Amino acid sequence: MKVFVIEANGKVARHFADFVKEDSTIEEIAEAMSQEHELQVHTIVKKYADEWLKNWTTLDWTIVHPGILVDKPGTHQVKVGMGQEINEIPRQDVAQTLISVLHHDNTIKQEFEVLAGNTAVEEAIRKVNQ
Repeated sequence: MKVFVIEANGKVARHFADFVKEDSTIEEIAEAMSQEHELQVHTIVKKYADEWLKNWTTLDWTIVHPGILVDKPGTHQVKVGMGQEINEIPRQDVAQTLISVLHHDNTIKQEFEVLAGNTAVEEAIRKVNQ
């Protein structure tokens, strides 16, 4: 993952990977980013936002990484965890998972993937962080 932090003076204060050199200016970063695929740029920004949320705020947060979104009817069955083999998941099941997360405090300050699976959404969310 290629992520960096930029100071107000336009210099890179810290970087998490080799996307830019540490002394790159905003202009150089913008040029490098414009040469990258849009999804990769989105991934970089998302990773930075996630790291900021986890390490630099006192907010309660939950980060849910859905698998490949598909427009199929939901099954109300999911699999949660990290490091899973990428799989599809109906959008409806992701929405149901996010609603469930809002009602379960055990998901606070947790990050996990959600994919199509064999466990009822509510049960899967109750088991997060166990």
